[in-house]
Amino acid sequence: MKNNFKEQLKVNIKDDRFFHYKKFVMQQQEQFEIYINYLNRYINSLRSEGVVSNSLRIRARIKAAESALKNDDRKALDDVFGIEIICESDNEINTVRELIEKYVYILKQKIHDKENGYKAIHCSFYLNDKIIEMLTRDSANKEARKLFPIIEVQYKTEDVFQKANFGSASHEKYKKIDINLIKKLYENNQLKLGINLPFMWVSDPNHNTMRKLSTDEVIEAMYPSLKLKEKERI
Repeated sequence: MKNNFKEQLKVNIKDDRFFHYKKFVMQQQEQFEIYINYLNRYINSLRSEGVVSNSLRIRARIKAAESALKNDDRKALDDVFGIEIICESDNEINTVRELIEKYVYILKQKIHDKENGYKAIHCSFYLNDKIIEMLTRDSANKEARKLFPIIEVQYKTEDVFQKANFGSASHEKYKKIDINLIKKLYENNQLKLGINLPFMWVSDPNHNTMRKLSTDEVIEAMYPSLKLKEKERI
């Protein structure tokens, strides 16, 4: 399915943009979860066969509405549904890419090699008919076959992942995040999944499905320097 959110915004410019973004996400979230769970199972099978390392892991997210709508005039919005594949080495990245990209149509690809140490391959694609047929074979929802989203995959090594989260290329530094403002919003319970926080999942080597993160876990992943108050985790 073509990602047509920008066209929807133009048609419904007088309507509630948050409503249309939420609708856009809801139409494709189930299919996105089907794919990331399949990917988790597939990576687990490759790990058991010794094709990939035990340290390989996956993070997935659906972009928060505030972030997506802020950028809709400048970006193609083909990164609303995102997957991060964190590998042991560049060679492992090449192995995983070859296996995954056999079943997708590549829309665009960009190789990042920034001065701050961020090196990664970003690739936007949608699934081909063969894998969609396989993933929806047992689904009672025939419309699901039409609603698989465009997905952006980011391939990076563990070293780059650490730099992008805790070091020279961190999200907080790159985006110039006001961590004091984030802390205030957090303490006032104003950080909400889907609105100003993404929905996020992490791979699980012991189960078939990805694990969905709680609000606090998402905050910890997004803002590692923020010290959360002590409270019971959801």
